Amino acid sequence: MVRLYRPEGMYRVNAGIAYEGGRDEGDNKALRGLGDVDGHVLGKVEFTFAQDGIGWNAGAVVSQDVSDETNATTLDLALGYTFGLSETVSLSTQAMAAFADDDYMQTYFGINQQQATRSGYSRYDAEGGLKSVGLGIGLNWGITENIGFGVSANYTKLTGDAADSVLVKTKGDENQFSGFMGISYSF
Repeated sequence: MVRLYRPEGMYRVNAGIAYEGGRDEGDNKALRGLGDVDGHVLGKVEFTFAQDGIGWNAGAVVSQDVSDETNATTLDLALGYTFGLSETVSLSTQAMAAFADDDYMQTYFGINQQQATRSGYSRYDAEGGLKSVGLGIGLNWGITENIGFGVSANYTKLTGDAADSVLVKTKGDENQFSGFMGISYSF
């Protein structure tokens, strides 16, 4: 993303585009009869606050489908705190909430009449609102001035119409876990 505003490094406003891969009904038996959601381009605006290194951080990201595939809009919020464990190691914690509009919720969690007929699921109209809440924890190690190593784990709980979707109730799970491990290089 392109950085638009950054005084003294604590506040940032970024804008840019991202590609969302979509969903192929052939990727999972639970999706058969629901049709594909083609990949699409998202316009994004990100607002962040972060104390330098150790301390509080917060962020909000608004995403909008600009390619007319889903016409969906989402808002992701996060609040966290980073603890310094040593000069080179830090521990970060984060609480997250994700909101989605009617278009997003119906695309990924709803079942229209045509999909119900093809898939055997009951019709389900998913409305927008709070989609999920979550917690994350990460450990970062600055190996050198330019090279870092990080590992993180996240727990997300689907809520509202996302959790109540027939897809989640019969074939999925409202409790979602993810992890990440990687090496970074900065210059």
